[in-house]
Amino acid sequence: MDINTRIHDKTGATIYTVKLDGRVDRARFCEIRDWAKNAGGYYSRFIHAFVFPTEQLAEDFLASLCWTRTQDDSGHAPDLDTMLGY
Repeated sequence: MDINTRIHDKTGATIYTVKLDGRVDRARFCEIRDWAKNAGGYYSRFIHAFVFPTEQLAEDFLASLCWTRTQDDSGHAPDLDTMLGY
């Protein structure tokens, strides 16, 4: 998972998206979606990613999943079970 910058098609605003590396079951997705909402974002079915209005909110969301970006990150995300505390 990483944070990508996009331009919102309708408003032209800069948005920050976080996309899961793979599929998760429904219960885990709902848990992750709730974390995104609590972090100030939402899930977009259009782009299949979590959307945040600021990069800081997107980073807070990743931190809530016990994963933070580093400058030398190779794109590897830890096991999702570990991130969710299972």
